[in-house]
Amino acid sequence: VSVKIDWTKIKFGIIAPNLAKKSIDFHNFLEDRNIKYIFDPGAKIFDFTFSDFKKIDKTAYITILNEQEELFYKKIFKKDIINTSRAKYLIITQGAKGVSVYKNGKLFCRKDVVKAKKVVNTVGCGDAFRGGLIKGLILEDDFCKALDFGLRLASIKATSLGTQNF
Repeated sequence: VSVKIDWTKIKFGIIAPNLAKKSIDFHNFLEDRNIKYIFDPGAKIFDFTFSDFKKIDKTAYITILNEQEELFYKKIFKKDIINTSRAKYLIITQGAKGVSVYKNGKLFCRKDVVKAKKVVNTVGCGDAFRGGLIKGLILEDDFCKALDFGLRLASIKATSLGTQNF
């Protein structure tokens, strides 16, 4: 069965951790369809050359890294992501310290975590944050409010054991 997809109705794509070549191919696919995207290289950051990374980052709606990946970026490319990112927004997730969002190399907003009632397991909180952020971006006009969706979902995830409970 062949399903025809109306790509104009797709609001966001996410370039999730993958090999650089596959990430670039997906980037080109999204660009060809004028779909906004989030670039999340994750642990696959080691597979990218600086040129590959820049190609995807420069037209990303959001590039997102955690603190450890930010350090890897600096180690691999000998550059500071905050000053070199060309994404509309750069999000650095900081675990229990929340998130920092940068725009044009300047701090745009900072959000603290939403405290969980009882933290059971933080594995998967980053993925939950990204899912909630995307949902927030689809529902909200305000970027900082969309961050709250992600932070709330990450907090809910922290209260459960395992990563595949939702």
